Amino acid sequence: MKTNEPEVEPAFRAIADCTYDWETWVGPDGRTRWVNPAVARMTGWTPQECLELADYPLPLVYAEDRERVREALRCAAQGIPGNDLEFRMLHRSGEIKWAAMSWQSLTMVDGQRLGYRTSVREITARKRLEVQLREALERARVAERSRAAFLANVSHELRTPLNNLLGHVELLRAVALDPAGLAHVQVIEDQAAVLLRLVDDLLHVAADDVRRTPRPRQSFAPLPLLERCIEAHRPAIEGAGLALRVETSLSPDDTIEGDAATLGHILRNLLDNAQKYTPQGNVHVRSRIEGQTDRWLVIDIEDTGRGMAPEHIDELRQPLVRGEQPGDTHVPGVGLGLAIVDRLCNELGGRLTIQSAPGKGTRVSVRLPTHATTEPAAEVLEDFAWEQLRVLVVDDNATGRDLTVTLLLRLGCRVESAASGREALDHAAQSPFDLVLMDLHMPGLDGETTARLLRAQRPTHGEVPRVVALTADVFAAAEASLRGFDGRITKPIDTRELQRILLAMARTGAEEPRLEQLVDPRRLQELRSMRTSDGETFFARFAPRVIADLRDLARTMDHDLTATGGSLFELAHRMRNAANIVGASDLAREAGDLQELAERGEEPWAAIASVTEQARRVATALERLLG
Repeated sequence: MKTNEPEVEPAFRAIADCTYDWETWVGPDGRTRWVNPAVARMTGWTPQECLELADYPLPLVYAEDRERVREALRCAAQGIPGNDLEFRMLHRSGEIKWAAMSWQSLTMVDGQRLGYRTSVREITARKRLEVQLREALERARVAERSRAAFLANVSHELRTPLNNLLGHVELLRAVALDPAGLAHVQVIEDQAAVLLRLVDDLLHVAADDVRRTPRPRQSFAPLPLLERCIEAHRPAIEGAGLALRVETSLSPDDTIEGDAATLGHILRNLLDNAQKYTPQGNVHVRSRIEGQTDRWLVIDIEDTGRGMAPEHIDELRQPLVRGEQPGDTHVPGVGLGLAIVDRLCNELGGRLTIQSAPGKGTRVSVRLPTHATTEPAAEVLEDFAWEQLRVLVVDDNATGRDLTVTLLLRLGCRVESAASGREALDHAAQSPFDLVLMDLHMPGLDGETTARLLRAQRPTHGEVPRVVALTADVFAAAEASLRGFDGRITKPIDTRELQRILLAMARTGAEEPRLEQLVDPRRLQELRSMRTSDGETFFARFAPRVIADLRDLARTMDHDLTATGGSLFELAHRMRNAANIVGASDLAREAGDLQELAERGEEPWAAIASVTEQARRVATALERLLG
C-alpha cells in the first residue's frame, strides 16, 4: 500500500525539528512543504516567512552565489544528489555568513518519490580559519623568499672577496718568489680555503629546505679527486705530527657518475675532522668500489684520536654539535662538519656510518651509489687552441672582473670585459664572441636579463655566443632559473673547472635540439595528412602562420621589458595557443607557467628567457621542415 505525503510529514517534522542544520523539504511538484526552525537562528527568517517568500530560498542567498544555488536545486529536483556546495547566505540583519548545502531525493521504501530535501550548515568559522591559514601561508612564503634572498646576498658578499683573494694567490704563485715568500703565500691560501669551507658549511645549514634542488650528475674519475683532497690536507695532517696512510683499490680508469663537487666537500670535511680530533697517532684513508650489479663507492677515514661514547654519535648528525671530550676546548670549529656530510650523503642517495669509542679513535665510512658508467672521464686538453676562443667577461666587481680576465689571458684566450649589462650588450653588438661569462648579481640589468637580451639581439656578424653564469651565490648556481644559461661557474673560480667549462662550451657549440624533442611527431603527421578543400595540407597552411607568430611573440617579449601583468599574460596565452597548434607541448607548458607567473605578479624574466629561446627553436625546426 502506498503511503500518502500527509502521513509522512509528521515523522519528517519530528526528526528535522530537532536537527541543528537548516532543513527544507520540497515536494515532487516543486512546492516547499516545510522548513525547520533552525533557519531562524541562521538567517533571522522564521519558517513561516520562508514559506511565504517567492523563489525561496534564493532571497536568503548572496546575489553573486544565487545562480550556483539555483543550479543545485535544479539537480535536486531531477533526483541528482549533491554535497557541500559552499555559498554565502544573507542574514536578515545584513550580515553575510558562509554555508554549505547538501541535497538528496526523498523516496519511500516502495519507490514513491516525495521530492527532495536540502540541508544547510553554517561554516563561517571554518571559512575564517581558512582565510587565516591562507594569510599565514602567504606570510610564510614571503618570509621564505626573504630568507632565500638574504642567504643569496650573504653567499655573494662573502664568497666574492674570497674568490678575489684565492685567485690572486694563484697568480702570486706564478711570480718568482723566494721560499719565504712562497711559504707566506701558502699560509694565505690555506687560511682562505678554511674560511671558504666554513662559509659554505654555514650557508648550507642555514639554507636547509631553501632552494633545495637535485644534485647534478656527471661522469668523473673518483681517484684523482680523492688524491687531490688528500694531498691538500697532507701538510696540515703531517704538520700536526700525524702519520697519513692511504690505501685504495681504485684505478685512474675507474669512472662513476655523480656529483664531484659534493664528493669533494664530503672528503674535505672528514679529513678536517680527523686531523682536528687526533692529537697523536695516524689518519688512515681507504677507498674502494663494492658490488657487482649495484656498485658503491666506499671511503673509510679512520683516526687514532680520543673518540667518543657510542651514545653520543647520533648527536653529531645535528648542526652545531661537536664530538668533544674533556680537554678538547682548544679544537677549532663550530660543529658543522659531520652534520654537513650526513646531509650531503643523504642527498646523494648514500649513507654515513660512524664507529667510535673513548680512547680508541673514530672510523667514519661514506657509502655512495656510483651509477657506474663505462664512458671515460673528460680530460682537459692542454694543447687546445685557446687563442681561438673569444670570451667576454661581464662583472660589476672590478677586482673579480680583472681576476677572471687575467686567468683567461693566461690560458691564451682573446678576452674583453664589461662592467654592466648594458655595456655587455654594446660589446656583443659590435664584436663576435664564442662565450660570455656573465655575473648574475649586477645593478641595473642583472645577469639573467642581460643574457636574455643578448640572445634576442641576434648579431649579424655571427652566431649567438654561449652564455655561462658566473656567480658567488652558491644557491643561484643550482636554481632552475638558470635554465636560460648554457653552464655555470661558481666563485671562487677553480682554474681546472674553468678550463673544463670553456672546453665543453667550445666543443659543443650551440647544438639545436632534434625535431622530435620540440614538436610531437604524431601531431605533425596529423597536420600533414589532413587537407583543405583545395588540396593543401593543414601543415603547409598553418605552419607559416605559427612560425611568424612565435617569432613575433618572442621578439615582443624580448624587447618590451615593461611587459608585466595583463600584457605579459596575454602574450604568454597567445604563445601557448600557437605552440598547441603544432604540438610543441614543452613550449606550451612553459608558456602556461609564464601565464601563472604573470597572473601572480612574480618575477618573470628567467621564464621569459626560456620561453623565447624555446619558441625560436620550434620556429627554426618548422622552417627546416617546410623547406
